[in-house]
Amino acid sequence: MKLTKELLAQALKPAADILRAKASSDVPRYLKLEAANGRFKISANDQNQSSVTEVDCEGDLKPVCVTLGSIQTILPLFGESVTIEMSGANLKIRSQGTFLLNTFSANEFPTIPTDKMPKVGVNCSDLADCMDKVKFASRKEDSRTNLYGVCIKLSPKKIVTMAATGIIFAKIEKAAIAPACEILVPYPFVANLVSSLRNVGAVLCCSSNRVKVEFDGGMYECGLFDAKFPAMLENLETAKRTGIGSFKPVEWLPVFRSIFSMAGEEGKLRSDVIIDGGCLEHKGAGGSVNVKIDKLTRKLNLNASTFIECLEAFGDDECKAFVTADGALILEKGDLMVATTQLRGV
Repeated sequence: MKLTKELLAQALKPAADILRAKASSDVPRYLKLEAANGRFKISANDQNQSSVTEVDCEGDLKPVCVTLGSIQTILPLFGESVTIEMSGANLKIRSQGTFLLNTFSANEFPTIPTDKMPKVGVNCSDLADCMDKVKFASRKEDSRTNLYGVCIKLSPKKIVTMAATGIIFAKIEKAAIAPACEILVPYPFVANLVSSLRNVGAVLCCSSNRVKVEFDGGMYECGLFDAKFPAMLENLETAKRTGIGSFKPVEWLPVFRSIFSMAGEEGKLRSDVIIDGGCLEHKGAGGSVNVKIDKLTRKLNLNASTFIECLEAFGDDECKAFVTADGALILEKGDLMVATTQLRGV
């Protein structure tokens, strides 16, 4: 079986992405390779998520398993053309040299679910963008499963995606036509789902406990949490708020990053910043900062490590700032809303 190095790397990437979580584990990370009818297929499965990617090739290859590490290690050594074939119990790869890889029976490869899921009619590219913009606010560990991921809430008029740590909350909505649907995608799977949704021909499919994206040349699927995202959005949208001005986060970011760096790892939880009367001030064990900034009509006491992520979400855009009666600071630009502080109802 022959194919180009570029196509081999293209087929390998989705598989490597979903097996990345096992990088520090002693458990081998297997790939299943096979080729028939001019298509080379790489499958990966770690029980919680799986992928299948197909690319063009010449010739056939009976299903066989190899470890991800064995093929990733030698990939940079290949030339433009790659030939893959069996040689006894080994997989022989010829490309600017000859390489023999240990193999395992394809029968040992975990079964990838093949059950049909209902298709969800939504613009996958728009959904990917919305998920990508809020994922920074997702909780990174699973002590609270209802916050450990990105919530997708579809309706006949819009896409809404939300994420929260308990201190930071991010929400974006985009006009769209979609069936009513709400799911919570676990944080470890968010990046891979976003990447899959951006493929040509992507179609989203959902069941009660799994989500799948079918696209030209492959598919990706992962499990969902049986948990409901807190009613934070409703709380924020109904809270009484007061506008306190506007500013460009990109102009504040260098100052906040300097303060965070100055505080050091041990002091990051105490990297307090006072914003008052057009001045941004920090006093800590590592030094002090006092700079002129856009004047807001309300004194703010912020934590640099927390607020940096909020600022980064807006890029170069100017945002409007609000405070609520219960002490939340809300930043808004267009359809993106980011709030920070310990919100009620979490």
